[in-house]
Amino acid sequence: MSTHQGCGLSNAVTGIGEAAKSRTPLIVLTADTQASAVRSNFKIDQDALARSVGAVSERIHSPATAVADTLRAFRTARNERRTVVLNLPLDVQSAPAPAAHPAGYPAAVADAQPVRPAAASVRRLAHLINAAERPVFVAGRGARNAREELLGLAAHAGALVATSAVANGLFHDEDFSLGISGGFSSPLSAELIQGADLIIGWGCALNMWTMRHGHLISGGTAVVQVDVEDSALGANRHVDLGVVGMPR
Repeated sequence: MSTHQGCGLSNAVTGIGEAAKSRTPLIVLTADTQASAVRSNFKIDQDALARSVGAVSERIHSPATAVADTLRAFRTARNERRTVVLNLPLDVQSAPAPAAHPAGYPAAVADAQPVRPAAASVRRLAHLINAAERPVFVAGRGARNAREELLGLAAHAGALVATSAVANGLFHDEDFSLGISGGFSSPLSAELIQGADLIIGWGCALNMWTMRHGHLISGGTAVVQVDVEDSALGANRHVDLGVVGMPR
C-alpha cells in the first residue's frame, strides 16, 4: 500500500487503523515532506498520526540507509504482526542512491521463529481439556491459519467450535460448529456456549462482543486464552490459564 504525503496518508487512516487493530502484517509506504518544509500545506506529524491509530511509524532516513530502514520495517511487520507506516521524505526520494553497499550490508530477513508455549502450560491445558465434559473452542483472527489443527483437537476432545465475528466462516459446514460467539450468536449457540464447562479462546481476545459482556461465561466455567502475545492474555477478562504460543 502506498500513499501521497499529508492528506494522502490521512485519507487512509481508517484502513490503517483497522489493519493495526487486527495485527495485520502490512507496510504502508508513504511520501513525507522534507524536514525543511515547515510551511508546506502537506506538512503534518505523520509519525504521531500513525502511532495514534496503533500503527508503528518507521522512516527511510537517507539513501545510504534505505535498505536497512526498509528491512527493519519489514521485520517489524512480519515478525511482530504489525502495521508499519514507512515514511519516505521527498528530499530522500530525490537524492542519488549509493553506487554500492558496504560488505556485510543486510540483504535478507531471517524467517521468524514460531512462538512455543511453555511445557507446563501445555500440560495444564491438556489436563483441563481431558477433564472437561462440555468444552467449547472459540477461534479468533489469530487462529485463522490453524483450522485443521483446531478441528482435529476439537474432535479428540469432543468440543464444539465457534468463532469471533472477524473469523466468521472458519468452521463453515462443520457438524459441530456453533457459528459466531457473541452478539451474533443464535439462541441455541448462546445456550450451548453458556453450558460449557471449559471455554478456550484460540487467537481470540474474548472481548465484550465475543462473550456478550461476559454473559456467555457461566459460573464455574474454566476459561483459557491462547495467544502469541503475553499482553493479550486476560486483557479483557479473567482467565484461569493463559498460554503464550501459536495454535499450531
